[in-house]
Amino acid sequence: MSYRFLLQRYKKYLNYANIFATFFKFFLKYFPPRNNPPLLPKKAGLLDDKAGPFFHAMVKLFCISFGGLKIIAYLCSMNEDKKTPEIRHYDDGTASVLRKAVVYTELRFYQRSDVLYQLTQLFCERYLLRYGDRTVDQMVQAARSTKQNIAEGSSDGQTSTETELKLLGIARGSNKELMEDYQDYLKRKGFVEWFGKNPRFERLHEFCKYHYHYDDYQPLLAKMDDEELANMAICLCHQVDKAMTKYIERKDKEFTTEGGIRERMTAARLGQRETQRQTIERQANEIAALRKEVERLKALLAAKE
Repeated sequence: MSYRFLLQRYKKYLNYANIFATFFKFFLKYFPPRNNPPLLPKKAGLLDDKAGPFFHAMVKLFCISFGGLKIIAYLCSMNEDKKTPEIRHYDDGTASVLRKAVVYTELRFYQRSDVLYQLTQLFCERYLLRYGDRTVDQMVQAARSTKQNIAEGSSDGQTSTETELKLLGIARGSNKELMEDYQDYLKRKGFVEWFGKNPRFERLHEFCKYHYHYDDYQPLLAKMDDEELANMAICLCHQVDKAMTKYIERKDKEFTTEGGIRERMTAARLGQRETQRQTIERQANEIAALRKEVERLKALLAAKE
């Protein structure tokens, strides 16, 4: 069981203990017992020596457990940052320095970025001039950059977290650029950007929240005007940005706790050496046992002769 798992578990219990301790103090302070029962004298403090034996023992037990949880949480937190990289192994037992491959096509923000790319191409063909307007190229390239950098960054992440974070940062910046272009279009045309309690925004947000593939959007695009398409694209951009921000933060924490390719190479090499040492020791023990068995059999043959 890892220190991180223990820390999370005991922090949860520690929160419960804090709640119960606060409740006990509040109850005994503002609601003292009226009839002075023998087990709970009036105005008894949390650890008052005049309290009844049963209640006194229960409070002591609770405080000891509470203190134990604090000590365990502290000890776990001391080892929280000492997480070693998770090393995978090939079928023959050889350690691998590569991280587990990310199937980027299954990432929700990548699927939404693909929808954005298809939607942007359609939007530019319908409502923007093909020639003489650089906005078309910029919007299409921004949408493409978002999608392609997510794919490239996720693939390169097997060997380099640094490269992965850089490319994901570029993808997030391209997504922001695309969102700005759609917002500028709405301003230029005098349309309103949907947000907040707007009923149209709520329906649009719910649809985009639970649909990630272009096939779900394609039947609707032919019926939508430029205002609706632009607001749909902005909604998707916000969702991609929020998901990517959380994903980048998680990758950043992984790099901080586990390190990069150099740390993985060191851990894999040390793990391989430890495996080799254990294999040599096991073989040496087997050879010693076989020699003893040979000597025993020789002794038996000599006794029969």
